[in-house]
Amino acid sequence: MASDPELRRLLMPSEEDPPSLSDFLDRAADRANNPLEVQALLQEGVARRGRVMDLPGARPLLGGQRFRPERRDALAGYAATLVACRRGAPCGSAQALQINACLREYNCAPELPVDRFIRERLLLPGERETVDQLALLMEQALRVRGG
Repeated sequence: MASDPELRRLLMPSEEDPPSLSDFLDRAADRANNPLEVQALLQEGVARRGRVMDLPGARPLLGGQRFRPERRDALAGYAATLVACRRGAPCGSAQALQINACLREYNCAPELPVDRFIRERLLLPGERETVDQLALLMEQALRVRGG
């Protein structure tokens, strides 16, 4: 992954040439067969700096005062992880993404697969449907781009 200059530009952008949401989605679609790269691109491109609001269809789900900006980004990050799991990332109990979530969230449940961990430990009941809808929107955006 690090040897690809275009991928490096997206994941480590310069201040003078920040990539757009479309750049991230295009690149994630190109990497559709590598779910961990798809996850990294979606998390960096969609789940940071409020870009999730630019994802087609996201405004009605996340707009208004329903979620704080930081929570919107977190929900988009969880949705990106669900997309990666659906595409074959190692998301079972005690597998790579679960261990990573343990380290990142300081909230461990290695006996749970990642999707259950997200739903049961990281989301409030009213957020589950929102995250599922965001994951669908991300999948649609990738499919439109051929991914």
